[in-house]
Amino acid sequence: LLLMNHWVDRFPPPAVEAGVANGRDVLLRRVGSCRERLGRIPNLIAVDFYERGEVIATARELNRRGG
Repeated sequence: LLLMNHWVDRFPPPAVEAGVANGRDVLLRRVGSCRERLGRIPNLIAVDFYERGEVIATARELNRRGG
């Protein structure tokens, strides 16, 4: 299993910034970086405020296309 930690690097994490960080393009770029660096895509993506941004839709997209 490969876990990608993807959260705002502040405590407490601001929900507004998490909404931006959890955007589709940002998440896909991070997943692409994992693929380039490690030759694998993450099985799990840890985020703050999963309900903000496009985390669920992006995870579904990645699952449908196999990464």
